[in-house]
Amino acid sequence: LGACPELVDQALRLGPPSGDALETIIRGPFDRFPGRFERELDPALARRLCAALAERFGSGEVSLSEVQTVCLRLWQSTDPHRLLAEKGVQGLLEDELSEALDAFPGDQRAAAVALLSQMITSAGTRNVISAEDLRQRVRDEGHDIPPAVVDDALERFERDSKLVRRERRRDIDLYEITSEFLVPWISERRDELRLAHERRRERRRLRILATITAGLLFV
Repeated sequence: LGACPELVDQALRLGPPSGDALETIIRGPFDRFPGRFERELDPALARRLCAALAERFGSGEVSLSEVQTVCLRLWQSTDPHRLLAEKGVQGLLEDELSEALDAFPGDQRAAAVALLSQMITSAGTRNVISAEDLRQRVRDEGHDIPPAVVDDALERFERDSKLVRRERRRDIDLYEITSEFLVPWISERRDELRLAHERRRERRRLRILATITAGLLFV
């Protein structure tokens, strides 16, 4: 710093890559290190994938998390050409998310969906929210989920899942989903959870009415 006192005032902002970089991102490791990997995403598949991703992103920013997820699932497949044709980019992403949610134990799955639901706004955008607000909103929704189960699900998100990231700011833990592509998927799961909750509430109401009716008949 003594030799370059102005160094601390310098900054470099790295923006997201453009669609033109997709082929380099997908094929780069295989072209740069030929024979290093047990299998490759061959050039024909890479071109098809680039076209599908370019159509998905349009003129907007490239989501590296989406590209990474799709490429990894195709690379792990024994027939990536067929998998891409059958599932498409959206299907591959949804499979990844469903598997991540299915990895939660049964008692935590509803809590996980309830937590994710609070991480998107009514306008369909990411919502950065504190841990305490998350817990309170899940309680306010009336899902009848024990607080300990909510805490376990939140801890599992941070430890094992790629769906959520945590950032600490001014001694507050803030949570947000990792990518915008999660929003439609979470919205669908939120609707399913609300419908299931309404059905449970209706069944509870009917049981209470049946109990009251039986009591009146007995009297």
